[in-house]
Amino acid sequence: MTMKFDELEIAALLTNRTIQSQVQQLKAQWAFRDLDDGDFFALLLLAPAIGLAMANGSISLYEELALNKKARHFSKGNYFLRKDPIMEGMSKFINDFAQFEQPSYELLARVMANALARYPEVALRPAQTEFDPPDFRAVLLNGPYVVVKMLGALFLNDEDLILQPRGISRTEYDKLVIIGQYLGLGNTEIFQAFCQTYTLP
Repeated sequence: MTMKFDELEIAALLTNRTIQSQVQQLKAQWAFRDLDDGDFFALLLLAPAIGLAMANGSISLYEELALNKKARHFSKGNYFLRKDPIMEGMSKFINDFAQFEQPSYELLARVMANALARYPEVALRPAQTEFDPPDFRAVLLNGPYVVVKMLGALFLNDEDLILQPRGISRTEYDKLVIIGQYLGLGNTEIFQAFCQTYTLP
């Protein structure tokens, strides 16, 4: 299955008043006042993908196109005839990403914790010392929908299948692991199984 968040799912994640308040505080602090809360939150959801794209020091044309496509999927309307606020906001977000990266991950960690509150025994089961490779896919398939959806939406391109093996550079893989730690998932079975769907050169 492909992994996307649509506008209704983004709105659902913002129903938590604490999360919404924190989103509004960051939006005001970073002077993104022209964006509504949902559009600004979509920028925060793009942070892991931007972090991975920038892991090698710059964003390639392919990565830029993939980010643009992901941003457009988060948009709430048809922007062929007018400027897309998320696309415009993403340019500023990327230019000042060193400032925005860490706070974005911290807020997404709270979102993740809130989303997983009902599934701690499944979603946050500690990783074993070793995985048996045939079990990687089973771990993901048996995980809560919200976890699998967030992993795909945060880290994958829209065309990617979450269980499909993908190539990744060592630098990007190391960044993936770091972001997972920031999100509070680094030592969990489901995140480590997800990481194993990547292949290193």
